[in-house]
Amino acid sequence: MELRNTLDQIKSDLAAYYASEYADDDDNTRKNLALKARMREVIIAAYDKQDDEVFHEALAVLSQSTGCAEDYAVFVDITDELVDKNMITLDQFRELLHGSPCNRWL
Repeated sequence: MELRNTLDQIKSDLAAYYASEYADDDDNTRKNLALKARMREVIIAAYDKQDDEVFHEALAVLSQSTGCAEDYAVFVDITDELVDKNMITLDQFRELLHGSPCNRWL
């Protein structure tokens, strides 16, 4: 239940983040990176605890929150780690990327 609550909080925080405007690009970047770091932690913890529902939902949220070059770089860092640790396959990586807003540029 803890992972579910954490994921739900991250989803809420992401919605607030995207609804906000930032005068300072550095502040925007810090908040974005902090949210993605929390998402990474949930993904790995869900995998380790074999919580497939939270694991797959967190991956979907990560994919859907990948819409710009900065997001893409973070997405690749996280998913490369997941592929390297055999948590997802290369095909799953491609599916996540294809389902992301970045797909419009691919």
